[in-house]
Amino acid sequence: MHPTHPAADRRTVAQKLGLGLLAVAVLAMFAVAVWQGLSDTTATEDNSFASGSLSITDDNPNSDAVFTVTNVEDGSAGAKCITVSNDGTIDYEALTVARTAGTGGLGDDVTFGVTRIDGAAVDTTGGSCAAFDASADDKVAVAIGGVADTGASTAAELGTLAQPGDAVSYKIAYSVAMENDDQGQNVEDITFSWAASQGS
Repeated sequence: MHPTHPAADRRTVAQKLGLGLLAVAVLAMFAVAVWQGLSDTTATEDNSFASGSLSITDDNPNSDAVFTVTNVEDGSAGAKCITVSNDGTIDYEALTVARTAGTGGLGDDVTFGVTRIDGAAVDTTGGSCAAFDASADDKVAVAIGGVADTGASTAAELGTLAQPGDAVSYKIAYSVAMENDDQGQNVEDITFSWAASQGS
């Protein structure tokens, strides 16, 4: 029977523990290396944003007057047509038409109404309403009404979603209801304007 040596036994245990820890460390390093070897990345670069434009125009050249009417009397009536186009790059969701009151004593005796074709635009060159009246598409009427000569304006929403390149034709009709003391009066500087907005 050989004598035991405690110090040698402790060294042997320590050596075994050291080898075990070393093996664990090697395995861990190998696992990390394998995980790193299988990783990958991707990226989307050069992202950018650019604003669109909201632009509407009408076919009335140089914003000339739609109406220049003389010798009106009680019961006088008439109409002109105009086409408004979306020349921008984004849709609009609301289109509003407004008119200023104008100046002169006849302002509250002239009533206007606007009718929109609920369909394709038609030829309204020179203010003509022939194609508008002949269209089989539904007409949507919105009363603009008379406004006293106070500089106020009135507006009514006329449109829905319109995409770039779309065009809508409108008919502006007027009627006159005047009294005897309105003779010799006039109203001028009335402005009709359309305004488009992208959202409500």
